[in-house]
Amino acid sequence: MRKEFEAVFREIQKAIVGNEDVIEKLLVSLLSEGHVLLVGVPGLAKTLMVRAFSKTLDLTFSRIQLRRILCLRI
Repeated sequence: MRKEFEAVFREIQKAIVGNEDVIEKLLVSLLSEGHVLLVGVPGLAKTLMVRAFSKTLDLTFSRIQLRRILCLRI
């Protein structure tokens, strides 16, 4: 299992430079059948990372874009 994990990790790294910790956490979540919500400012390659995952693992890709929600603390 470790060899497959490392092979997928290396393949995704071809598309995404850096963010090794995020890639590893995404793979662990996938293997444990968990869910992931990627949140961050524009330009962090979140969509590119998920596309690389779906292409590498031959999965279906779909994207949901949420608007900002303003929360006020009273």
